[in-house]
Amino acid sequence: MRNMKTLRVTVIICLLLIGSFLPMFNLVKTGDANPGEAEETLYFANILDIENATDSSFGIVPLSKSPPTSSEDLLYPPNILSAVSLSEEELFQWILSWGFYLYGIEGIGDLADLGEFEDLEGLSELIEPLMLLFPHPFRIVESYVNEGDESITVEGNINFRLYFSSPMIARVINLDTVKVAVYTFSETSIFPKLRAEKNQTIKPDGLLKDISVLNIELDKVNFTVSPGSTILFAVELVPSNKTIKNFISKPKPLIENATALIFDFVIGLMENSTIPSFQTISSFYREFQNISEEYGVNLSKDDIAQIANSIRSSSFVYGSNRHPSSVTIPFETSTSNEENYKNFYLKTGNSMIETKPVSQDHQSVDLATETTWSSQELVRSKILKQATAELYIDYQDFQLLNPFKKPIKVIATLLDGSTTIDAYEIELDRTTLSDYLEGKEPIEMFFPFSNLSNYEIKYGHKLDLNVKVENGTQFGLISGQSPSHRYIKLFYDSTNYPSSLRLVFSDTDHIKMDVDANPSNEKLVPGGVVHYYLNISSYGEEDTINVEMPLSFDTSKWDVEINPTETTVGKGATKTVNVNVSAKDSAEDEDIIDLKFSASGKTGLATHETSVQVSEDAVEYEIGLISPPMYKTIKHGENGTYLFKVTNENTGIWPDDYVIKVTSEHDWNLTYRENINGLMPGKSKEIEVIVSVPEYTNITSDELIFKVTSDGGKISVTANVITNVTGPDIIESLYHYFELLAKDLGFDELFGEYAPHALAAIFVAIAFFVIIIIVFLLTMKNVNIICLDRIKEISPAQSARFDIMLKNPTKKPKTYLINANPHSIPANWDISFDSNRVIVNPRQTVPLSLFVHPTHRASENEWIKVDITVQIEGKKKKEKITTMTMLKDAVSPLVIDEVYHYPRNFGEGEKVTTSFKLKNNGNIESKKVSVSILVNNEQKNKVEDIIIPAGGYADIRMPWIAVKGKNEIDIVVE
Repeated sequence: MRNMKTLRVTVIICLLLIGSFLPMFNLVKTGDANPGEAEETLYFANILDIENATDSSFGIVPLSKSPPTSSEDLLYPPNILSAVSLSEEELFQWILSWGFYLYGIEGIGDLADLGEFEDLEGLSELIEPLMLLFPHPFRIVESYVNEGDESITVEGNINFRLYFSSPMIARVINLDTVKVAVYTFSETSIFPKLRAEKNQTIKPDGLLKDISVLNIELDKVNFTVSPGSTILFAVELVPSNKTIKNFISKPKPLIENATALIFDFVIGLMENSTIPSFQTISSFYREFQNISEEYGVNLSKDDIAQIANSIRSSSFVYGSNRHPSSVTIPFETSTSNEENYKNFYLKTGNSMIETKPVSQDHQSVDLATETTWSSQELVRSKILKQATAELYIDYQDFQLLNPFKKPIKVIATLLDGSTTIDAYEIELDRTTLSDYLEGKEPIEMFFPFSNLSNYEIKYGHKLDLNVKVENGTQFGLISGQSPSHRYIKLFYDSTNYPSSLRLVFSDTDHIKMDVDANPSNEKLVPGGVVHYYLNISSYGEEDTINVEMPLSFDTSKWDVEINPTETTVGKGATKTVNVNVSAKDSAEDEDIIDLKFSASGKTGLATHETSVQVSEDAVEYEIGLISPPMYKTIKHGENGTYLFKVTNENTGIWPDDYVIKVTSEHDWNLTYRENINGLMPGKSKEIEVIVSVPEYTNITSDELIFKVTSDGGKISVTANVITNVTGPDIIESLYHYFELLAKDLGFDELFGEYAPHALAAIFVAIAFFVIIIIVFLLTMKNVNIICLDRIKEISPAQSARFDIMLKNPTKKPKTYLINANPHSIPANWDISFDSNRVIVNPRQTVPLSLFVHPTHRASENEWIKVDITVQIEGKKKKEKITTMTMLKDAVSPLVIDEVYHYPRNFGEGEKVTTSFKLKNNGNIESKKVSVSILVNNEQKNKVEDIIIPAGGYADIRMPWIAVKGKNEIDIVVE
């Protein structure tokens, strides 16, 4: 018995170890889900078909969104007669479930006996939900995974509609029980969590009916399923103790050995049988026997009793179009494109709409008469991928009362207008005596249309569902009669009988969309933008394309602009739509917006999914550098300071570090800060660079190179400045010179530290006397020019006289040359001197006169400046004085006189000559003037550039053409 416990404990430890790693295995996902008030019906699939589960051997088969189409029922647990029809993998799965069942759950008690887990409390409570993930001979567990990006909420009632096959003993005496339960299981949890469960007795619909339907409702369920988490639906049979179990469990020493011999004899016959299924059963039995012998384990009477009891108990029926066991949950599954999944419900008036029936009162139609229902029109062309009619059929066909009639065949036909797409027929079973006596409920039947061949339904078309009984099928003893023992009706338009047509479409390839992004990595910074170019082509026909982005996003952080949102694309043509996705300044690092661009028209739909992320990878690096003035002067032996301003001009919100490097052309000593850390965008930092200029250097300039490098972008900018060196001034140079000279002359021994000062004093005294002599020589003049009145104002008729005294201050007679040089307008003035050459004795003075007279060409307010220069004959050095003469009372008034018109009398269009004199009554020549003659304020003739001397006049004749009516004449002088 110790070996038996060892095997069981080994199984339990393996289960615990494997269970701890179960979150690493992905469960099969069946679709996204969104919370809401809608319901979705999911169907149980083949629990033994492990290939439909995950790659892991511990995978769970997913519930099917589509109803079953097979006409063959699946049973679980399969009885021994049905087991021979199982595949090798399915049979192994079923036998394995018994191993886990016998050595798993019942082995928990042995752990305490062995003492390995004495301190572990509540171990059975942990193991029981974990066992959901392993095969079980009485339990089906199937999954639904939330593949969406958001959590879903399950709130309301969960309804199980289950079918069971029960032998007579389970229908009369020992009624079995079924337990349904709902669990949630996330990728981060070790054990599934129970959400709701309920037990219910399996009561047959009638004693003569082997298959019964059971509706179990879990009330007021409320839980949330996060993205990636799983809902587990469990249906577990709880067999009652049958007579055979009690019989086997009782001690029977005499029979037990004979039973073992008989069992071995039967296994031997199966091994030698030519039937493959028998050979499979016998090989698995021998393998199970070898394992048992290896661990010293034999099947106990209790184990055999449980197996025998299961054969005499009920089985779960599912997986067929006649017994589609299902679970209805209060949320609606969805896919990436919900419009590709349609469920049209049959309504009164031969129409089909997508609204689910809400009334419990059903409608019915006698299928003896062919009936057709029409759907709503499609707004977009679609490819039909799947189609299934789910119809509730109520019929009676009792063979004993009608032995000569053929079985009833129901044909459902799917049509596109007058074109037949596909048809499917079901031959109905004959009604049994129990059905006839006890009554028969409508049966939910599925008509799968599989011969679709990617049929395209164009926009504006609608689908028709035609339901009829096969031609030749007759009702009643006489054709056209429908007595109670032979009839067929279709129930629809109610919550209990929601007959419908389920369709799965895919989009056509008539519309295609190629997407280019700039930048191509689709990353940006807050305040940045990603430009998308949607190149949309239409290959079916000209179509009007609507462009949108159906996914919602956080408008506080993102902006999306589509231009245009609608465009017409010709057949074979391509149009480009621009989409700008902008991150607002409030966006943060690693914020993501998921995008789904949709280009839809009547002929098709094209989508493109992508995302834009706020990322430091999108930063554009730039360094702002403000340098001091290009040139700076620093005195030798002193320090100078340069102030540089470094600004982080990167895009984005991330700080940057900078490395500073400064070099001197002549390697002068520099002091500065070498690093800037964590400088935020838009912020600046000032860097002081102190340069030390050597004392008494011969270098007159030095170039300083300031270089700053971004650590994030590895980019650099530089600035150059020039240091101009101020050397020692004259005093410093003299002092330095005297310092060196005094040292050479030995003055430092006599005067000590005052030696340079003593030597400098000697040199200053000598220089003073030299300067006095030079100044005397430089200030001595060879001639003096004296004019007491240098500015005169005269009228045009006068002359200006300037009296000049020329003095020889030297001790020798001198010959002087005199010149008068006017500054401007010499042609309008006359200038004359008494003499241009004079001889002046020592210390003597000679008078001279300068005359300035305006000519008739001088104009009003005119003036003249005259320079008088005197130089010694034969010498270049000159002495100069300046005189100025101005005009006063200079006027030139003009007068029109002696006006005469010839002829005096004239008519329209005649030539008329007007003569007159323009007189200058002033004392200076007039400026250039123009004379115009105007007739009725309209200029007829004009003379320009007339100059009239003072006291003179101009004779002017101006012809013009007379106009009709009065001729008012004006003469205008400008």
